[in-house]
Amino acid sequence: TYSVTVTDANGCVGTCSVTVTTTPCCNVTFGGTIEGEQESCGPFDPDVLTSVAPATGGLGDLEYVWMWNTENVPNYGNNGWVMIPNSNTETYDPGYLTESRCFLRCVRRVGCNTFLGGESNIICITVNPEPVAECTPTNGTCANGNVASASVTATGGTAPYTYAWSNGATTATISNLAEGTYSVVVTDANGCTDDCSTSVTITPCCDVTDPGSIAASQSGCGPFD
Repeated sequence: TYSVTVTDANGCVGTCSVTVTTTPCCNVTFGGTIEGEQESCGPFDPDVLTSVAPATGGLGDLEYVWMWNTENVPNYGNNGWVMIPNSNTETYDPGYLTESRCFLRCVRRVGCNTFLGGESNIICITVNPEPVAECTPTNGTCANGNVASASVTATGGTAPYTYAWSNGATTATISNLAEGTYSVVVTDANGCTDDCSTSVTITPCCDVTDPGSIAASQSGCGPFD
């Protein structure tokens, strides 16, 4: 209890008193456990991150906030963790993701000013880059002995790549092909795929079979026609 006496310029006085109370912060001691590790090829809309063990310890209602980072690192110092606005629920929906992100949940009791001791485990959602397959044909002509071939070039994704052609071949280039269309599925190290197809033609080589002959040798005295 605190009291005060107020005296004005004329010596008149007044008093009052007030009683204040303080409630010690009794915060959480365990931030709980979350789950929702997911992985996909290319941008996708992951499932909601859920709580598998609640926060415990302390007294009072719970307050939540979620954070994200592009790296799976502990949450201390200035190491990339970003607070997510309006993420004040026990679970969290990340929404459509175009890049890999890691998440953690922070919990505290109402009236406490720190989330220290209330952090969950970290879970990560992985967005794997997708490979791009580009097919190139080589038609059979007289110039190459009527040997048709096709090849595929893979970029992006994560090497090494594997190849599965429609004719059963498993190499980047296939040759000695019959005229027709060939398709291939390219798979990268993360299991992400892309496909392409191409058509080859064969132009029969209709070349000369007899080179012919020319006139016999001639001679004359001095210039002549």
